[in-house]
Amino acid sequence: MENKTSDKIKIIDLGLSEIVDKSSFLKSERGSIYYLAPEMIMKNYNYKVDIWAAGIIFYVLLTGKPPFNAVHKDSMGTRHLDMEKIKNLILMGKINYDFPVFQGSGQSLKELIKIMLTRNPKKRPEAAQLLKHSFFQKKLNVNVSNEGKWYIP
Repeated sequence: MENKTSDKIKIIDLGLSEIVDKSSFLKSERGSIYYLAPEMIMKNYNYKVDIWAAGIIFYVLLTGKPPFNAVHKDSMGTRHLDMEKIKNLILMGKINYDFPVFQGSGQSLKELIKIMLTRNPKKRPEAAQLLKHSFFQKKLNVNVSNEGKWYIP
């Protein structure tokens, strides 16, 4: 947040950032387990993993839970994340949308998140395409120019 009284949230993690062009593919797995795109687990990914991660962030903000989660208890009863099971769940891609927030007027947001969490990165839209989605057009009144630049009046 900008300050304690602000309602603006900034999400950033430049520690793992890398400048890539649209034809570049990366091979190393990096980032927090909950936000890994399927292609990152397969170690062959591009910039579209950021669309996936943003979809996960939307989901978590709305439901309070990550869409892919698994824990196990050790012999002392302490709970630990089961990283391999979480990766398998991500690769399977089954997501629970049975939350009240996704009912009624939340259908548009549910559709947006589903699009962002498209498992095949070739079919996953780019950011400029997402801004043309009805959620942004109706709810936030976002205008997108022909050059892909956007603004909120």
